[in-house]
Amino acid sequence: MKKNIVLFFICITSLFSQNTNVYETTWIKDGLLISSGLVSALGGSALNNSDSVKLSDIKLLNRNNLNFLDKPASYNYDIKLSNLSDILVASAIVSPIVFVVDGNMQKDWDKISLMYIETMLLAGTLPSFGKANYRVRPYAYNNIDGVVDGMSEEKLLSPDTHRSFFSGHTTVAFASSIFVAKVYNDFYPNSEYKNYFWAGSILLASSVGYLRYASGYHFPTDILTGAIIGTAIGYLIPEIHKIKGNAKLQSGVGGNFIGLNFSYKF
Repeated sequence: MKKNIVLFFICITSLFSQNTNVYETTWIKDGLLISSGLVSALGGSALNNSDSVKLSDIKLLNRNNLNFLDKPASYNYDIKLSNLSDILVASAIVSPIVFVVDGNMQKDWDKISLMYIETMLLAGTLPSFGKANYRVRPYAYNNIDGVVDGMSEEKLLSPDTHRSFFSGHTTVAFASSIFVAKVYNDFYPNSEYKNYFWAGSILLASSVGYLRYASGYHFPTDILTGAIIGTAIGYLIPEIHKIKGNAKLQSGVGGNFIGLNFSYKF
């Protein structure tokens, strides 16, 4: 009987130990973030036009004019690696689905979903402002009589060819991956698995960045810019929603001792 009472007591008090109030949303804060994303989408779209690249301009390109960091990328072109980067960035985008199986996170799923929408809205639209600079992609330098070996002239001269800066794939990959690691870290700051989340997230995002370089679609500076901006978005969106003070009631049992511990995180 005594053991049953103890178990009942533990079950009841354990409900209070679940860190379910990690984030908060407000009309003002989230309204501003959503509005910023929409303005970014409209602004980026307005700045980018659909003009094709001229073959005469492609023939004037000289890789020797590139800086030492970007020059090696001008020798790259591999459509298969580009397609693989599409698959990996799609995997990064859907990665927050792992939170669905967690009971704690399910209770904040509406807030997590809203934050992720804001994250993807900003990460998916901010690169458009950079692409308005019409920087030519690396593969355009790797040409033979104006046409890249293994590439059609139609693709070479498409509007997408002068949208190298900065990497949208990398921005989105880092934003979504860092978001996943950050949210898990916020829910379980003492978890032994959090370092695996961070390592896995960074590895996935970095792989996307590398493939964009190896495929000849982006210069290292495009990728580094995307990684920095994506990381900032993926980290800051959860951080500004985080409740700074978290009350937590925990139960403890040891031998014949039963106790409660109340902590408050600032």
